[in-house]
Amino acid sequence: MNLNVYEKTRYQNIYRHKKNKNYVVMISKPVKSSIATMNGEKIYKLDEAVKIRDNPKIKLQKVK
Repeated sequence: MNLNVYEKTRYQNIYRHKKNKNYVVMISKPVKSSIATMNGEKIYKLDEAVKIRDNPKIKLQKVK
């Protein structure tokens, strides 16, 4: 994660792009990857990013 482009939020494993202001959720299990879009749209709301981080079913769908 390049912290020159992304800034940390108060939530664990959620980062915000400094210019675009969209959120990226980092996941490590089952495979280390990141989620930046949901249904083809970028994540602009923090509560949506928290829901993605906390829901294991969404993570598994996005990683496959």
